[in-house]
This record gives sequence, C-alpha cells and structure tokens, in this order.
Amino acid sequence: MQKQVKDFIEKYQMLSQGDGVIIGISGGADSVCLFFLLCKLKEEYTLRLSAVHVNHGIRGEEADQDEAYVRTLCRKYDVPCTVYRENIPALAETWGMTEEEAGRTYRYQCFEQERKKLGFTKIAVAHNKEDLAETVIFHLMRGSSLRGMTGILPVRGHIIRPLLNTMRGEIEQYLQTEGLSFQTDTTNSSLYYDRNRIRSRILTEMTAINKKAVEHICDAAYDAEAAYRIIQRMAEEFSVVTEEGRAVLDKNRLLSMDSLVQGEIIRQTISGLAGSEKDITRQHISSIQKLAEGENGKLVMLPYGLCVRNSYEKLIFEKRKELKDFCIEFEKDGNYQIEQGTLSVEVLPRTAISEVSKNIYTKMADCDNIKETLTFRTPREGDYIVINASGGRKKLARLFTDEKIDRKDRECWPLVACGSEIIWAVGLRFSEAYKITEQTKKVMILSFNGKENTNEG
Repeated sequence: MQKQVKDFIEKYQMLSQGDGVIIGISGGADSVCLFFLLCKLKEEYTLRLSAVHVNHGIRGEEADQDEAYVRTLCRKYDVPCTVYRENIPALAETWGMTEEEAGRTYRYQCFEQERKKLGFTKIAVAHNKEDLAETVIFHLMRGSSLRGMTGILPVRGHIIRPLLNTMRGEIEQYLQTEGLSFQTDTTNSSLYYDRNRIRSRILTEMTAINKKAVEHICDAAYDAEAAYRIIQRMAEEFSVVTEEGRAVLDKNRLLSMDSLVQGEIIRQTISGLAGSEKDITRQHISSIQKLAEGENGKLVMLPYGLCVRNSYEKLIFEKRKELKDFCIEFEKDGNYQIEQGTLSVEVLPRTAISEVSKNIYTKMADCDNIKETLTFRTPREGDYIVINASGGRKKLARLFTDEKIDRKDRECWPLVACGSEIIWAVGLRFSEAYKITEQTKKVMILSFNGKENTNEG
C-alpha cells in the first residue's frame, strides 16, 4: 500500500522537496496511517512535519484518551504536536451550523492557523475512497451540480489528501501488518450524523448490490473532475465587470453559452462576491438562469446577503440593502406591505375552497384555531412552530439552522404569528396546528408576493 500512496502523491504532485506539512490527526485508523506514511517519506522528501489534533469537547473521557494517544504517538516519532480544544456543540449553535459542519470548519481553521504560524506549505488530511464516495452521495442528495459530483479533490490549495485513492479496509490491513494501533471514535456508529447514515446504510446497500460500488463512484467523481476543469476554464474566459460589492454580467452573452458553462459562470461570480459558496445549490443557480430568461426588473435572493437583478441587458449581483424590523397586526382581509413584499389576506368559507394550495408562498389557515390577533412580523426570542399532528414543537432558531438560512437573513424573515407561536415562516414552513381539515368552517388564505423572489412555485 505504501507504493500505491506514493504513486498517488506523485501523480498529483502533492509533495515537493523541503515541504513543511501539517498532519491532521484524530487518532483514528486513517489519520494514524497518514501520519505513519508521511514519517516514512520524511527523509525522501526532506519534509518538516508537525501534527495538529482537535479535541471537540463532545465525547468526554473517550476524547481525552484520543488526545493522550496522539501525544504519545507524536513523541514516539519525534513529531511536534499541537492540540486545540473547543466546545463544538456550543460553537455550532453560535455559528448556526450542524455539529458536523462546525467541527469540520473549526478543524480546518486550526490546521491553517498552525500552517501559517510555522510557515509550512501543506496540510495533509486523511480522507479515503469511502469518504470520497460518501461525499459524492451527500452532494447529490443536497442538489449539487457537476462540481459537487467531484466530491473531494486530491489537492485543494494547501490541502493534500494522500489516502484518497485507498480503501478503508486496505488502511486497516496495513496498520495491522505494521503493528500500529489506533483509536475508535464511537460517534462514527451514531446515526445522528448524516455521513454515518450514508456510510452504514446507503453505501452498505450499494456494495451489497455491487461490491465495487465505491470504486465506481470514485471513478465517476474523477471523470466529473476532469469535465469540470474544462467547464471551469471556459467560464473563466467570460468577462465579468466587478466593483466593490457588485458584479455585472452581459445577460445575452451568458444565455448564448451552454447551460453547464452558464452555471459555472454564475457560481464563480457568487463566490467572488461572497468569498464562499458552501450554501450555493443547484436550485440557486437554476433560479438565476431562469431570471436571465425572464422579465426585466425581477430579483432573486441568495445566501450571504446577496441578490441578483435582471436589469435590461444585464444581470447585476450585489449586496442586499438592510431591511428594517416590522410588526403589523391584522384580523381581516387586506394587503400588508413591507420592504420585502406584500402579504395578502382573504377569509372565505371552507365550502368556497376546492383544493388546498400547493404553492409555497400561498397557505391556508383554519380560522377556528386562531384565538388571538395575528401579527405579520420579524422573529423574536422564544418563537416556535408546531411540526407534527401531535403538537411537537421546534424552535424557530432551529428551523432556520436546519434550513441553512443565513444569520443576516433571519433577522427580518417574514412571519405570520399568534403570540410566540409561528403560523407561517414564509417560504419555509407552515404550522401543522393551523392546517385546514374537513371540519374547518372558515379559511384564511395567506399569500406572500415577494419583491425579491422569482421562484414561487
């Protein structure tokens, strides 16, 4: 396996003579294998090595044992080791992320901080073939583009992944042959985490159908990477006029390009303005392509406080203006206007309703269940929404987190509320407690016409 990994390193030119390499090491089989192999390659490449271990503050004594193991391993091989400790669950709440996302973000911050401090050139992390396959599946389920199908790249900036062409079974067999121990993270078997469910359920079933399923997914990912590089180069040749907080695209020229190239141009434009693209999905790209084909003056809202305007022959990407808090009481029919758009309210007898609306921006509430004056307002501390027929509740803050709503967008998100109980978080979720039934006598129809939303289907 050592030759296989070295050939992969050479193929992607991961290491150069004299490189300083930060090794991310958790104590698990993959990272211990990576650590051991880089120690073996140290003299050949004249490497300077330093390890970073992150204690996530989740697994208590077990995490402390992992930390102690990593320190001992690093002393044995005379590799400096820096340990970072953080309460990841608390950090996830602060950042509005899942624990998985917060842990990953924090780890890479630590790796990069140590790399800069030491003046090193590379960060080595221990993703393997199964990790690549899991990531491809995860991206596909989220609605990813061709770029997402590339999964995990062997090299990305300072980050290298020498084990990406190696199966987990090969890694564990190699450690056994070399007489190397490793730690087992019990959370890897928890189905609370999405990736664990993909690994233990989906990939297991796929492998049962075809034992080479992981290899085939990885091969497809490498093909997608090669195709994406061609599309990327074509997109980079497209002229984008940029200024501070703003980018302008020639709409007609954009529409003359192939759809995949259009999407990449749009992605690059958003990334350039926002400095990130993690929350940009296929739906965002598609809505902008539809915007370019549609009416002048329409807008699309994006994460990162951005919006896109269709302005005559141009598509204009820019920061959204600051929106103000609002709170409007209402009891009857009418139109209630805010900066983001207009809420239209109409009360009708149940007999006048032939079918329940499936439009995400039109909802029907059972008037019999409305006991207080309704408000059309922005979020407040303590807001919650009923999520099932048995009355189960979810905090509005958690709903926003689950739906990956940008923190800036949350502050002025339009809500229809009855006290602290949310009847409708516009465009996100409608309360189960207010849905109409056959026993409903009067129906309140709530429709939101947003100024900055063109995808209201």
